Amino acid sequence: MKPTILLLLSLCASSVSAMTDLGSPGDIHFTISIRESACELTQKSIEVEMGSVLLPRPVTAGRELNQEPFTIGLENCSNVVRAYVSFDGTPDADDSSLFALEEGGATGVGIKITDETGVQLLPAAAGAAPQEIPVSSEDGKVEIKYLSAYKVTSSQAKSGKANALVNFSIVYE
Repeated sequence: MKPTILLLLSLCASSVSAMTDLGSPGDIHFTISIRESACELTQKSIEVEMGSVLLPRPVTAGRELNQEPFTIGLENCSNVVRAYVSFDGTPDADDSSLFALEEGGATGVGIKITDETGVQLLPAAAGAAPQEIPVSSEDGKVEIKYLSAYKVTSSQAKSGKANALVNFSIVYE
């Protein structure tokens, strides 16, 4: 009986010595930057009513029809210095610098989007870089103005519904 007790005591002693040998202590440093939230969209969905367009005959590729302005509004941007806007949609099959119309409607026509200085914005899928927007507003509100237009891409253009869906995303700095 005594040999068993001695064996148990020796096992307990070796396990205690293993638990106390932790090696040298270390440190863990946590780093975090806490900022206020980024801007908020004033409208998450923007409807641009392009009106009714007559396709002129003869059809001339490159002609722009029915320019319509639209605005992306941001608010609560007090701690944002810059924003980067990307437009994503299917590029037009005839002209990848334009956004394609939904299938089943007009053909040979795409949507062109330019900023207020006249610079054309390309679909992100066509390799376009995001557009940098400086944010300098004392009240935290920003309006980013754009102009949209239909652009004829083919002399074989046909009339029909000319709807398009273009998504946009904004990254803040």
